[in-house]
Amino acid sequence: MNGVPGPERDLVGYGATPPTGRWPGGATVALSLVLNVEEGSERSWAAGDGVNEGLGEVPRAIDPAYRDLGTESVYEYGSRAGVYRVLRLFDRLGLPMTAFAAARALELNPEAAEWLVRSGHEICSHGYRWAEQWTLSREEEAAQIALAVETFERVTGTRPAG
Repeated sequence: MNGVPGPERDLVGYGATPPTGRWPGGATVALSLVLNVEEGSERSWAAGDGVNEGLGEVPRAIDPAYRDLGTESVYEYGSRAGVYRVLRLFDRLGLPMTAFAAARALELNPEAAEWLVRSGHEICSHGYRWAEQWTLSREEEAAQIALAVETFERVTGTRPAG
């Protein structure tokens, strides 16, 4: 498109004639329940990134030489309390779900990893850490994928589903 690399955009799709699909048992709705488990994989000065995560509740500029304790505490809530509240709910209701997990997050919170495995929830790789893949070379991205797979295997005993 105008000399810019990448695939052509498809602005039409199926148009007026979408494909006809059939769900098992004649179901008319499919529901995919997903929990993101990423806490500890975000960028932070404390993790040696030289920058703090910019995605937080309150946009503000903090000198990158200092930890952003406000943003860190938002992410820590998920690993300290939120993940367990959601896992208790899913287990109580007998609902299977997929955890979009960063390998580093499960590495830092093995109790949550163990719970996911014990409850039979699917673990889908969300990479090793948060990264801006578009800034990585193919070799760097392949190394990150390999690190994520190795970490999931070590922490959960199995390869991620996707």
